[in-house]
Amino acid sequence: PGPTDPDITALGDRLHAATGPARRDEAARALTGILKDPATGPARRDQATRALTGNLPAGTPVTLDLSGARLGPDAVFTGARFAAGSAFTGLTAPGDLTLTGCTFDGGAAFTDLTVAGALTVTDCTINGPTDFARASLAGTRFEGPAVFDAATFTSTLDLTGAQFRADTSLEADFNDDVIFDRTMFEGNAKRGIPPELGYENQGLPAGAIWGPTG
Repeated sequence: PGPTDPDITALGDRLHAATGPARRDEAARALTGILKDPATGPARRDQATRALTGNLPAGTPVTLDLSGARLGPDAVFTGARFAAGSAFTGLTAPGDLTLTGCTFDGGAAFTDLTVAGALTVTDCTINGPTDFARASLAGTRFEGPAVFDAATFTSTLDLTGAQFRADTSLEADFNDDVIFDRTMFEGNAKRGIPPELGYENQGLPAGAIWGPTG
């Protein structure tokens, strides 16, 4: 790791100590701005990621715009509550990305997502449409294990074009349809996926829908 940037440290402290939504969002916006700036170097990107993930108040809504951002390695969000209006499209995680006990108040669009390591989503609640269309783990491609155990999806989960290169577990609580359209499962373990949909190394039939009405 490179030298610590005192400005980033101060932003993390400000996010942690903020008492109102406006101040929380302002501090979060400053940190995500660093992560979205292509000129940000690896050391500052790593520090900004840790300042953001380590200071988000558990259970308190924060509007987080990570669209087009590049995280530091092995980013972990624990107990975060993402307010409606948060954005994750085009997010890049060069290492692992872990979401544990998080709540998404307004749904979650992870379109064009890039995760080079393992994406793990555990004990999260997503209260709105969830979209992984075109997520790229190079147009969703999960290079490492994708674990959605104990996650709750209260609306449609769109896995159009998703590619799961390693073991996958969808043992989650689905209250609406899961759409498989050109979805690939290539790992040996496909827990929670109906056998008729979990073809080995094949794309699923276009428009296949699995869910209460599928």
